[in-house]
Amino acid sequence: MNMIKKTISIAISVLLLFGIICSNTSFSDCLIPMVSAILDNESYPLYYEINNGQVIIKSCDSGASGVLVIPDTLNGYPVTEIKSYAFGYNHKLTKIVIPNSVRVIGSSAFSGCPGLTEINIPDGITAIESGTFSGCTSLKNLVLPKSIKTIGSSAFNNSGLTSFTIPNSVTSISDGTFSGCASLTNINIHGNITSIGNKAFYGCTSLASLTIPNSITNLGDYAFSGCIGLANLTIPNSVTSIGSGTFSGCTGLKKVTLNDTCPYIPTSMFENCTSLKSIYISSKVQSIYTSAFKDCSSLTDVYYGGKNKSDISIGGSNDYLLIANWHYGSKRPSDTQNNPGTQNNPGTKDNPSNPENPDDPIETTVSYRSTVHIKINVPSLKLPSGYKIALYENSKPVAKGNNKEVKYDAKNLTATRTFDVKFFDNNGNVINQYGSFGLDASLRINVKDGFFDRFIAFFQGIFGTLPNYNWTMEY
Repeated sequence: MNMIKKTISIAISVLLLFGIICSNTSFSDCLIPMVSAILDNESYPLYYEINNGQVIIKSCDSGASGVLVIPDTLNGYPVTEIKSYAFGYNHKLTKIVIPNSVRVIGSSAFSGCPGLTEINIPDGITAIESGTFSGCTSLKNLVLPKSIKTIGSSAFNNSGLTSFTIPNSVTSISDGTFSGCASLTNINIHGNITSIGNKAFYGCTSLASLTIPNSITNLGDYAFSGCIGLANLTIPNSVTSIGSGTFSGCTGLKKVTLNDTCPYIPTSMFENCTSLKSIYISSKVQSIYTSAFKDCSSLTDVYYGGKNKSDISIGGSNDYLLIANWHYGSKRPSDTQNNPGTQNNPGTKDNPSNPENPDDPIETTVSYRSTVHIKINVPSLKLPSGYKIALYENSKPVAKGNNKEVKYDAKNLTATRTFDVKFFDNNGNVINQYGSFGLDASLRINVKDGFFDRFIAFFQGIFGTLPNYNWTMEY
């Protein structure tokens, strides 16, 4: 009898304790059921909760790998939501199939999944939340449904996207949405977009074409900073607000046409655009802020709509702007004269037979511990068979090619490196001239090596998201 009383007493105590724990939540939420998902013919559990007759996926077993298919119902209830970080930092999943029943995907739900190459977004999802695909370095393409209305901050930053089309229903590009997407070569910004956020395309080093539509009114701070692949740029008259450093570090940028509406050029807007040669400035511009053209060492011509540059308040650290040739009374070139959709790669030699500074290296700046894929090609030279192109560093060859191109991967960069391009004839002799073309060229890769840069690189190394840059030079 005493044993029965003790058993009943223990049972009551357990029930009371469970009641205290669950006093502030529903009974179903207090449990974390598990279900075996379909995963390459193996079973790994999804952890979920049932709330108001709907299933919310909370997380996935860390051992999951390969292809994972999420079921559309669990225990007879529809799967409608994927919680924030539910699949975050899984390094082994390559494909995830999301059922059409899902209506909500939480922030950073798939962040830090470097092996993920394919995933579907069901029609009915209205938002891609912040950080959803951040660090998905193997995700090259993603099609969003027409139901998407918002894309959150850093949604795709440091991902492997190569091209992307923004749905027409989206009206703004948030802060950092595509920052660090080093493989992104093309982005379709449609005419319904009105705002591009801070660092939205920061460090998109392969972005080779950019058309800013007439619907855009705001460009955020450092929105396109570090996009070294851009060569020509036209800012439409619809833009009335421009942030600091918008195009800073765009080392391949050569020609810019500003609009006739914005009354100022902000701080560091074109800082370190070392290839910038000419720019149109409207007579409506009243102020050019500090460092707007700092280190624009190639700037030679300023086409100004006004009568004298003294009409503009010009801040400090704009020396190259001040000493350039100013052409007064200039008119803004038409869009047909400045096609923003035609871009060149950084380092292209427009006139190899007569370079302006043949002894100065073509240079760019990259992130700490990044990799730069260098390619030198000579489509216009048509060198004879047997000729060779080589890349040298410290007088030693690091890569040898053929008569058409040479390639080299500069990996894990932690300090500045300089390379010399050399050409050899059939007899192995170095040649500096071919016909009317001068062949001497040097490439310099500068590395951001500050404390913060090293700190970022440390974690990028852990998660396998260190940046990759493509740098092509053409003769």
